[in-house]
Amino acid sequence: MYYIHSEKKNIWTLDSKGELLLTIMSSLAQEESRSISENCTWGQRKRFADGKVTVPFKRFLGYDCGLDGTLVVTPEQAVTIKRIYSMFLQ
Repeated sequence: MYYIHSEKKNIWTLDSKGELLLTIMSSLAQEESRSISENCTWGQRKRFADGKVTVPFKRFLGYDCGLDGTLVVTPEQAVTIKRIYSMFLQ
């Protein structure tokens, strides 16, 4: 039989009190994780609705960040992008 002992919180899973405490704590952690996930998803959807798209410009081929944060075509890289699409369509 396996058990868990938390010295910091003084929880032993060998007794029913420890099992209950661990179950409650894990439920709270799960709910907090779900809440954070929902908030992040809501934030992304809100930014999309407002027309604010987050782009990783350092790894985004063909575009750079303009002065106002919008996408600006990089002419040198645009040639590569056009070639990639052309090859894909062939």
